[in-house]
Amino acid sequence: MRDRTKGRALAPKLVAVFTDPVFGSGDERVTGGSKTAAAAVDGVESTSSATPEVTRSANDVGLAKLDRLASTRREAAAIAALAPAKTRLEGLDFDASLAAVNDPHLADYRIVHFATHGL
Repeated sequence: MRDRTKGRALAPKLVAVFTDPVFGSGDERVTGGSKTAAAAVDGVESTSSATPEVTRSANDVGLAKLDRLASTRREAAAIAALAPAKTRLEGLDFDASLAAVNDPHLADYRIVHFATHGL
C-alpha cells in the first residue's frame, strides 16, 4: 500500500466519520416508525426489503435485526473533534448512508472511519 501511494498528493481534508445509521423503518428516528414513513426517506430500508445476501449474513451471525450501537456517536464525535471543522465530515443518522459513502467527494478525505455493524 505504501508503494502504491508513494508520491501521491495528500487528500485536502482530514477525516470523514460515518456512524449511527438508520437500519430500518422500526428506528425511532423515522417519523412515526411506519413503513410508509420509511419509504419516504431516502436511504432507509425495512428489514423485509434488505437484499438476500444481507438478510442471510445477518441471520448467519444471529442478527435478525440490526440495533443501534450505543457508543458510536461519542466515538465519532471524539474522532471528529481532533480535526478542524473545515477538514472533517460527520455522517450521522440518515447521513450515514450508502449514497454518502459512495460519493466521489469522499476521496477528498485522508481517513474514513466507520462505526457501525459489519457483516
